[in-house]
Amino acid sequence: VTVRGGCCYCSCNWVCTGALRGSSCSGGCYDARVAPGSGVCREARGGACVMYKEGVTGRAKEQVKMREGSTGCTANGDNNCQTCNIQISDKLYCSQCATGYVPIDGTCTQVGDATSGKCLKAGGTAVGQDDTQCGQCGASYFLHKGGCYKFGSTVATLICNDPAASSRGRATAVDGVCSECNATGGFFKNPAASDATKQSCIACGDEIGADQYKGRSNCAMCTAPAASNSGGTATCTKCVSPKYLKAGACIDSCASDNTEFAKEDSVNGNKCVSCGEQTDGVEGCNTCTYDSVTKKVICTKCSGSNYLKTVAGTTTCVADCGTGFFKNDNGGESSNLKVCSPCAANCLTCADGTAEKCTSCTAGTHFLLVATGSQGKCVSCGDATSGVPNCAKCNPPTGNAKPTCSECGSGYKLEGETCVSTSVNLSSGAIAGIFITAVVVMGGLVDSCAGGSSAAGGRDLGSKRPAVVFASGSPSGPSSVRRGARGTMGRGMAGSAH
Repeated sequence: VTVRGGCCYCSCNWVCTGALRGSSCSGGCYDARVAPGSGVCREARGGACVMYKEGVTGRAKEQVKMREGSTGCTANGDNNCQTCNIQISDKLYCSQCATGYVPIDGTCTQVGDATSGKCLKAGGTAVGQDDTQCGQCGASYFLHKGGCYKFGSTVATLICNDPAASSRGRATAVDGVCSECNATGGFFKNPAASDATKQSCIACGDEIGADQYKGRSNCAMCTAPAASNSGGTATCTKCVSPKYLKAGACIDSCASDNTEFAKEDSVNGNKCVSCGEQTDGVEGCNTCTYDSVTKKVICTKCSGSNYLKTVAGTTTCVADCGTGFFKNDNGGESSNLKVCSPCAANCLTCADGTAEKCTSCTAGTHFLLVATGSQGKCVSCGDATSGVPNCAKCNPPTGNAKPTCSECGSGYKLEGETCVSTSVNLSSGAIAGIFITAVVVMGGLVDSCAGGSSAAGGRDLGSKRPAVVFASGSPSGPSSVRRGARGTMGRGMAGSAH
């Protein structure tokens, strides 16, 4: 991208982040979106880094500075930095300095006493006035992208977890080599880093890497490749937003055939999840949908011979539908979709292919009314036709007989094999007793009237009392009482006529 005769050194999305005087473009920049501590954009296409994004603009032919506090260098010659392209956390650091300067902790330092024992040539000799990079580092430093970083320093700890002590607290420590790279910061250990001449740590997003080992584009966190004579590529475990992780790499979007879904996660990174994944998907699922609000996976079709089962909105893929369901090979929206369909109400198990052909019922409250063979329908124990009226629980019938009631419903009690009401139910004896009381009372009233004049206009009705004899429990008792009462009352009334 040419800017009024000058060249935009590093631009993404047409936003200039640095400018070089003259007409040539060189180098590139690290991708800020892979921070913290991740990969680089080392290829400048048309004079622009296609990946790096920095919200800073500048006018043509003017020096363009990076945002204050977000970088550690610029690539326009300031601070003696020639190539400012190392992304470590949220800052850029220098990888190649002006002649006579070398990178120490990402800052260009003049060759001399300040670099002695820190930055060396690859053979171990001191760097000279013609050098711009380090070939290896001293015992208290490790090599990273042409610069030496001191163990335990602020910048170094973003790359390497080793402490400042010379032994670095590890029995396997080698001078000039980081023994444990900062994995959470986006670096992995270079399998070839056996001595101080090798770069110890490689950024997960560094597609060039070192010693044939490299990272992956847009990768923020990863695991190192296995040691090999031919090198290897890291397996990405977290991508920069908005990329999605799939099979160890970072892609723009997930498949659109519903065999996987896009799961967005601002903390752990976005990823494409297979519908059948055991952890985040539905095991045994072939196609599915994903609700990003409820974070719920809904399987729409199972793989192989599995059946799709839905209970309370949750889907699973099973080989056996289980209690209350039957295998339906032609269910759901598709005519050939294998689903678990629910049996009829109160049907514990039913024959495959139909909801109505019950083979067992809800224990205690229903019984199987067999129609043919061992299949039928489930009937309530209290069914008026086939069961025992007002029965709540029963034992299954034998043959064509009715079930045996074991517990009646509310307001009823079991008498023999039937359920009768528990409300007040007057027996014949109780009725007779009430009638006797009524007769005695009336007889008493008649006698009391005989002793006074108010009840019958002052006429003397006599003092005869009714003689009633009733044998409790006798079937003829009530009728005898009624006859006795009539006689007594008749005589009383006759007496009153005199």
